[in-house]
Amino acid sequence: MNSQRAACERFADSFPCVVAVIAILNADILPFVLPDASGYFFLAPLPLTLATWRLLGSARCLRLWALPTLLVLFSLLLFHAPYTELPDRRTGAELRVKATDPSLCGGLPSWMPNAPGHTLAEVEAFRYTHTDAWRPLSGTVFLRIPSFLNVSPGYGDTLQISGMLEPLSPPSAPGVFDFSAYARTKGVARVFEVRELTVLHRGDSFLRRLYDARGVVLEKLGAKLTEENRTLAAALLFGMKQGVSADIRTDFLRSGTIHVLCVSGLHIALFAMVLMQILRPLPFTARWLLVLPPTLIYALSTGMQGPAFRAYVMFAVFALLKAFHYRTRPMNTLAFAAALLMIGNPYAPLELGFQYSFLCVMFLILCEPYLKRVSVLAGVPWRFRLHSPGWLHRRTVKFLIFGAGASFAAYLASFGVSMLHQGLFTPYAVFGCLLMSPVAWLCFALFALGLCASWIPGALPLFGIAMSPLIDLLRGIPAFFARTGYFYTQTTPWWGVLLFLLLFAVLLLNRKTKIELAALIGLALLFCAFLLFPRMRPDELTIRRGGGMRPMLLFTSPSSGHSLVINMPDYEAARDAAALLRMRGTQTVSELYCDSVRRDSCGGAFLFLNMMDIRNLHFSAPVRLNAVYAYRARKRALALGLPMEKSRPSAFVKHRRESDGFSLLLNPPWAGLVLRFRNGADGELLEIYRDGVLRKSFPLAPDREIRYERFMLNDRLSLL
Repeated sequence: MNSQRAACERFADSFPCVVAVIAILNADILPFVLPDASGYFFLAPLPLTLATWRLLGSARCLRLWALPTLLVLFSLLLFHAPYTELPDRRTGAELRVKATDPSLCGGLPSWMPNAPGHTLAEVEAFRYTHTDAWRPLSGTVFLRIPSFLNVSPGYGDTLQISGMLEPLSPPSAPGVFDFSAYARTKGVARVFEVRELTVLHRGDSFLRRLYDARGVVLEKLGAKLTEENRTLAAALLFGMKQGVSADIRTDFLRSGTIHVLCVSGLHIALFAMVLMQILRPLPFTARWLLVLPPTLIYALSTGMQGPAFRAYVMFAVFALLKAFHYRTRPMNTLAFAAALLMIGNPYAPLELGFQYSFLCVMFLILCEPYLKRVSVLAGVPWRFRLHSPGWLHRRTVKFLIFGAGASFAAYLASFGVSMLHQGLFTPYAVFGCLLMSPVAWLCFALFALGLCASWIPGALPLFGIAMSPLIDLLRGIPAFFARTGYFYTQTTPWWGVLLFLLLFAVLLLNRKTKIELAALIGLALLFCAFLLFPRMRPDELTIRRGGGMRPMLLFTSPSSGHSLVINMPDYEAARDAAALLRMRGTQTVSELYCDSVRRDSCGGAFLFLNMMDIRNLHFSAPVRLNAVYAYRARKRALALGLPMEKSRPSAFVKHRRESDGFSLLLNPPWAGLVLRFRNGADGELLEIYRDGVLRKSFPLAPDREIRYERFMLNDRLSLL
């Protein structure tokens, strides 16, 4: 016991911030698992706290464990402040709010959409109608501001808005992206659909003036650029992604380079490196101190989001210690930034950006000793030769080892998070990152030089023109790799991802060959399990019914690679269907079949065609001009090059009319399944037959509640 306590004390003295992060996660675990169990927050950390008290002693436990725990518990109480002052139902209302979203443009640059899709705002007053008296309230809401209002609010503006207020609720489809959980990490529980907007007072804070200056810089920098290059430059330099088209975002996502569009450590590091080169003539200490204020201003201009905050804190601690010739452990600095973020927002670890950012940097720190060993081994053959390699040869080998090794380590760290949340496998992400990193660095170098020369009239547009071919290259690289290879597979359970990350950490930290070999074998087996086992799953059927619309049916066959979708009634159905199919490992839809040309059967077909790769589109009846939604979907299918011959039958579905309704007979790989839509005394019924035997029956009453049912299909157990 004494040896264990001594080892724990040494670890706490060497990595105090890591111990603080563990204490914060211990206090956070219950709110993550049971968000509604707010009354038990103070009891959850006690068991591990008592054990830590025994291992670390009173002084260390109070300083490194109890204090961070109390701070995060207090922060949890603030985040669980009741929102009962705002109505908990969908209702029309008027609000006075203060816009607090750093992505708001305030009118500049003129070529970019002013507001993101969901704009953060702090509520100041509330009333139902304009005849009611204003009631002072507090809280945070998401605003959905339509572009046709032609109003350009900025950061810190006081707005009077009218529209529809509604609470956020979990999604009805199982396992899809939970926007309400994401909003909770921002302290938001309501969303407001804006119909009218008036700016009552313009903001005049330091951040507002900084964001206005950002808009002026982007306006001049993008004056001579194309529309796509302008918006991509704004995303690359300042993280403002509201102008980037869906196609470009998809290319970056599917190539594994989406982090380039999020201001993170890459951006802060590149900006600081350029400034360090500019300040190189100054003395050593002055150079490291003077680089901090402009880097802080740049980080603030990007909105100081989680990755940017983490990167700046790490850089600031490193720069201060470097200036005064002190040393620190990089893992401590990383943990210090994480602790500050989690104390400020205890739900920050639930954000994808937080997980990607800190996991990637943590494994980059862990892999440094491992890459040094590889670099030393690479130089062993030259020890017994008369002529040693030249300087250029040594630097090239070292750059390739550290560049490729660090990129691969970051990729493996992010691979687990991608498999947990998205099931997206991007095999060429490492190559894409290696090619894009020097291009991004050159863009930042030109940007920093342009800022330094911005006092010269016409300088910034010239630097923008110089950046244009680099931005074209930044668009072309992810587009090439996105089309070369990617695929979705079933999402991985959290315990599988945790085991994968633990084995990867063991591989990097251990020095014994046998343990390293065992870790490599375990990683390879898990890697194959993540990608191959979902292909062996049986066929599945997912049914969405309710909402007063036609039922949507999703048939997936992982083994054959086919998928069939019947009906697409609205946008929510299209969004959920795309998410569910990707979770099942489906990246293409073999056919979208609509059993009628009415809106409640194909209202979301146009949107679904833009979300997924669909090979065929079929309707059970001819599409005429008065069938607006079916006609739009058919026109979009023609634009995508899908075969739309009127006489060509469906490849998977055969429509058969009957006296009391109609039936859909499915072809292989779902041969033997018949869907019968029958009009009975109690309304329409959906009956599912397998090999001529009735297996399931669902009433299709016009109720408003949307329900999802999921069934497994296979030959041995039939329909379960």
